[in-house]
Formats: sequence, C-alpha cells, structure tokens
Amino acid sequence: MPRAGTEKRNYKTNSGKRKRERIPHKKRSRATKHEFRKTMVRTLDELELGGFLPTCNEIKELIDDSNKTVECCLKKGIIDCPTTCPRCSFAAKMNENHTVRCRRPDCAYAPPKKCQRCAATMVVGKVNENEIVEANCPTCEWQWRPGVEFENSTFRGSIFQCCKLPKNEVFHCLWLWINRMPSSTAAHMLCWEEDTAGT
Repeated sequence: MPRAGTEKRNYKTNSGKRKRERIPHKKRSRATKHEFRKTMVRTLDELELGGFLPTCNEIKELIDDSNKTVECCLKKGIIDCPTTCPRCSFAAKMNENHTVRCRRPDCAYAPPKKCQRCAATMVVGKVNENEIVEANCPTCEWQWRPGVEFENSTFRGSIFQCCKLPKNEVFHCLWLWINRMPSSTAAHMLCWEEDTAGT
C-alpha cells in the first residue's frame, strides 16, 4: 500500500524496447591507413612552426648519424660556423673534424687583433718597431706567435663544446630529457654512466 498522499508509480512507461540507430562502420583500406601515417610524420620545419615536439621516427636520421646531426645544427643556426677568416677576411674551409682553418701564409704571420678563443683585444709585443714577436690575450692567456694559423672549432660556444661523446648521442639524450625521461633511464638506453647522463 502506498502512503497517504503519494501516487503509485507506473513502471510500464519504459518497459518497451529501446530503438538505437546503428551507424554503419566505414571500412578503411590499407592505402588510406598508410596515407594517414605519412601525414603524421612531419618535417622539423613544420614542427618548429607549430611548436610540437618531434617523435622518435621523425628524428631517427639525426639520432643514427652524427654528421647529419651536425649538419642540421648548422642549418638551424645552433652551431656557428665562420665562413671567413677574421684576420684576413678570406674564405676559410672546414675539415672533417669540424674545425675551420685559414691556410694563407700571410695570415699566419699577421698578428691577430682579437683573441680566437674569447674575442678579447690582443696585446702585441714588439722587439723593434717593425718586428712583432708575439701577441698575448690578457683574459684567457692565449698566446700567438708568428706562424700560428687561424683555427677555430665549430662547436665553440655551443652545447657540444668540450664534449667527447658522439654528437648524435648527445642529441638523443636531449630529446629524452625534453620528454621527461629520468637520467638513469636515459643512461641505460644510451649505454652511458649515470653521472654522464646527469651532467
């Protein structure tokens, strides 16, 4: 018996079968699946414009080859490679070790005005008014003597300076850090020591 003042519920209102509209499943062919996968793989220029992090497949070439990593850093301006000699303003060439040198004999016997390490003003030492013996840097104590050519590493002043590890492995470690990978896991993946990956 229901209480006084309440109505008896009618359970027959929702007793009928529910009608659901079935949406037909669109079958995708294998060709469309591969096309979708190709569109997902983007270039580094597109990632920079959109502000997205690259996936492992998109930077696989840079991770596998050290030379391609250096070429990409030179192209993006991460590494500064001087194309001209600062002493004689002639063209300088880069060798296989990524070192820029000037082979002109006149340049080797001309005292530099700026230090090739810290770009400070050099102090020239003379015996006579015409004979220059040496030039010293007061900041980093680099010394020039007649016959010393201009030599500069492309990695100076970059993230690869004083780094003896392969450049592609350093780039891979940076990618793991950006993706919030712990240093111990990154060291295990790259076969490094944990102190190396931590610093």
